[in-house]
Amino acid sequence: GMALCVKGLMLRASRQMEELNSLCYLELCREQENTRDQYNNLHGVLEGEVRKTFGEWCAELKLMDDQNLSKRLAVGLLAKPGVDENSTLLQRSKQGLESNFDKELLKMFQEVYYWEKIQGSGIVVPYAAHDLASQRDQLRVLREHVLRVVREYNQIVTALLPEERKLFNHHLKNLDKKIGPGVSRYNWTAPGIKEFFVRDSCRECAKVYDWVKQFKKNNTDIVQVCRQVSDMHLIKIERKTVHRDVEFRDVQEKCREEVERMFKEALDKVTELLLNTYKFFESHPGDIQKEWKLYVEKVDKRVEDALKKAVKSSLQELCKALNGDNKTEPSPLFRIQAVLDDIKMDFNPPTGQLKDLLQQVCRDMTMTLTVVPRIWEHFLKEKSERDRILKQQLEEAGDLAAANAIVLPSEPTKKKKSFF
Repeated sequence: GMALCVKGLMLRASRQMEELNSLCYLELCREQENTRDQYNNLHGVLEGEVRKTFGEWCAELKLMDDQNLSKRLAVGLLAKPGVDENSTLLQRSKQGLESNFDKELLKMFQEVYYWEKIQGSGIVVPYAAHDLASQRDQLRVLREHVLRVVREYNQIVTALLPEERKLFNHHLKNLDKKIGPGVSRYNWTAPGIKEFFVRDSCRECAKVYDWVKQFKKNNTDIVQVCRQVSDMHLIKIERKTVHRDVEFRDVQEKCREEVERMFKEALDKVTELLLNTYKFFESHPGDIQKEWKLYVEKVDKRVEDALKKAVKSSLQELCKALNGDNKTEPSPLFRIQAVLDDIKMDFNPPTGQLKDLLQQVCRDMTMTLTVVPRIWEHFLKEKSERDRILKQQLEEAGDLAAANAIVLPSEPTKKKKSFF
């Protein structure tokens, strides 16, 4: 690049000198001779700089073993710096894969491209470099295809969190088997890279990435359901409305029925999302099943936190309605009649009865949590029930092989524990 810039300065000076020489009406003078001398000196300096740069580049080619440049293509298509050859692609994936094309060859291709533009006057590109650079377009296309595999594989890895990567370990190992030949067997001169290796690897990467996206979507939907649960009001407080004790009890009874219905709907959504996600891991070995159980237990903890938040916020709202806070005064919640009996005044209903009513409402509110079982036990029960129905349908359809492949749990499902 620098030699091309210097050559451009030489051409610019040459054009200006030609224009001076074309002025035939100028008389010979000392200034004209000095100008020619300065031009010749400048031209010689720039020409020497170009030759010097070319000589340094040829020396670099010698260090690269210019007679065996093609051997630099006999390396694997993919690599990961800092990881030994026996490591799996899953271990490599912590930092991502990259193309293993020789960077010195890329630099040489660029240099040959520019030297060919200014060759002549003693500048001749070495034959080995010129011969290999003649394939740069084909190699560029091949590099772009290999980079597709790199991008799609790294896209999968970066989309997964470390604990999610453990869950997808079996999928990633299968992906290793497809991409592994790009590390150990295929090199940049091997035939069939685009037609077989890149095509099959990209197809497998696209399949796994679709599973990852669906897993992420289901997980996001579960988080959204938990957020909706945490925002529920388990006690209905109507502002600026005064109730009799019986009316207040009826209002809370209807509220509990509505809350139980919403809890069941949320449970059904979470269970359905988990069952859909489990299809990606159902046939995987025991270590993946352990990771799946850990994932379901994390979902269980998220549901538990959402329920705790709903209970806490509901109790705080009731306390605020009864006692007020720093910003608002307490508002009337119950209609109480004062009864005067001779010299004694009493209230109807009595304050003790209202206290018992509020305690009962709070107990009943927490009892609504009994409709939400622990997620792992409920998941196993639903999965066993669906497998039993599917097995029965396959047997009725005569597909005994598929029916026998479904293994039902031998032990009866334990009684489901709730979050209460």
